[in-house]
Amino acid sequence: GTQALAFTASPLLTRPLLPHARGQPPIHIKVLAPSGTDQLPFATQQAVFAGAFVGLGIAAIASAAAYKSAKNAVPGVWWDRWELWSAFTLGVTFVLAGRSHFTVPEAFKSIYPPVGTWGFWYLAGSSDFHVAWTGVAELLGGSGLLAGVMLSLTNQPNGRLLLSWSARCVLLVLCVSPANIYMYTHGAIMPGIVEGDLPVGWHAGRFVAQAIVLSVLLTTAKEFDDPAAAAGE
Repeated sequence: GTQALAFTASPLLTRPLLPHARGQPPIHIKVLAPSGTDQLPFATQQAVFAGAFVGLGIAAIASAAAYKSAKNAVPGVWWDRWELWSAFTLGVTFVLAGRSHFTVPEAFKSIYPPVGTWGFWYLAGSSDFHVAWTGVAELLGGSGLLAGVMLSLTNQPNGRLLLSWSARCVLLVLCVSPANIYMYTHGAIMPGIVEGDLPVGWHAGRFVAQAIVLSVLLTTAKEFDDPAAAAGE
């Protein structure tokens, strides 16, 4: 059935979004998110949604290209060490995030966009289902990155493993991005993790951080110029 979102807002600033099942509280969203997007016509909201996705992709690709140019201009072993450290850091981050999906699931269910958000959003399955599978995916993605890093530190073949799991993590980040956009457009928060009104500046900072994460993953998941290196030989 329809899931109740857990984030709170002033009763004067909320309205029911969807009909709710008997015995369940109605789903509420903020009528006026700090961004003001939820007060705009659906067509404009959809443009904001699409623009956020396109902007994220452009920022990530541009960042990855700038990194590659800098690496080619100033060769050095420390680039490889930085990439390994970045992969390790993201691996730990994904594992911890995936764990949180099961330790504080309500926080993640509260940012799951309800049916009808932006005038088009619909996914089959409950918020419980989507929170669970993305949690498992983050645990697996983080573990895959960490395994690749560990193999590298022990001088074992790791190129294909890191490439494969980094590519999967890129897709995962894109899959969960609608929840992040929903936080911006509708003022959703994560009880127990991120609470209170989040200013537009906070969302801008998170956008930049997410673009950097995608950039690092794209760099790690790139097709290696040297096929032997990609195979870890």
